[in-house]
Amino acid sequence: MATPFGQSRRSTLGVEWELQVLDGATGEPRPEGVALIDDLATPSGTPHPRLAHELLLNTVEIVTGVHDSVGSAIAEIREVLGALTEAAERRGLVLAGGGTHPVADPQAQPVAEGYERMLSRAGWWGREMLIYGLHVHVGVESRDKAIPLVGAVLGTIGPLLALSAASPAWRGIDTGYASNRTMVFQQLPTAGLPDTLTTWADYERTVDDLTRAGAIERRTEIRWDVRPTQFGTIESRICDSPPTLDEVAALTALNVAVVEHASSRLDAGDPAPLLPRWLTAENRWRAARFGLDTAFVADDAGGSLPARDAVRRLVETVSPAARRLGCEEELAGVLDILERGASYERQREAASAGGWSAVPLTLAGETKGSATA
Repeated sequence: MATPFGQSRRSTLGVEWELQVLDGATGEPRPEGVALIDDLATPSGTPHPRLAHELLLNTVEIVTGVHDSVGSAIAEIREVLGALTEAAERRGLVLAGGGTHPVADPQAQPVAEGYERMLSRAGWWGREMLIYGLHVHVGVESRDKAIPLVGAVLGTIGPLLALSAASPAWRGIDTGYASNRTMVFQQLPTAGLPDTLTTWADYERTVDDLTRAGAIERRTEIRWDVRPTQFGTIESRICDSPPTLDEVAALTALNVAVVEHASSRLDAGDPAPLLPRWLTAENRWRAARFGLDTAFVADDAGGSLPARDAVRRLVETVSPAARRLGCEEELAGVLDILERGASYERQREAASAGGWSAVPLTLAGETKGSATA
């Protein structure tokens, strides 16, 4: 069966940023995401076009429109975040980034309507999804490019995940992982790395096989780390939810520049090499486990490169693409993350001073600063 790939202008973008809804006094999750969305409806009752609910009622997602630049997408997020922050404060709530809530019990969180099939199929693990991510869509002008560009983004999964890693704790315990969200989310049967695909026909066969097997009812139930979409985009779902808008901007710029760089190589007849799945899986695990404090496998001969050096090399490689797209300034924020420390590092510092129960409001403070900067 034909699987559609929509029409998109090259390297346009959209961003989805999942945020935690927390009690402003205790930092505990509050199931008021839908209520916040309702608070920001128009006087006629039309839902806010840039807000969406998610699996858990303690979540609200900012969803941008289609943008020609990273700067305009971030400006829209800042505006929506400001309005959302004010609405939250009226209810005694705060908003926070971060890949997961570090102390709450996932099983105790109320679930939104519409996820009954997923929860029934996933069972206990489906109720463990107290996780929050950043998704970046990048427009692709040709369906024939879609699968090679998925491979190109997967080739950078180590740096992208390590930079965004923001979930070191689970139920009040330091897991030793920089991104425990990654390890939790992969328990869903269609999450994690995709199979090795080389053409759109490969992808169509995979969608058909999963559908016939009853694994999915629609393609959106394929929750890969990177996937093509019906909108004509490549959607990167690798990153934990960053606590700050500056980090959202930096990670968005890096995602877009990676795709634009790879697209230009395809145009020149010089596609990026298709990396062995074991290599991608190993770098993904190393990033989830150690964040920036690891070395990534650099080639299929087993060579390695320290993570921070790999990030710097990637930024240098895609800088010409960022220059063409006008997001050099946002891309430079990637190097700021190296200097300031990724969120998992900052969270551990906060926990060492006040315990993990203090971290949710620390995250909220960082996020609120993003709304007013």
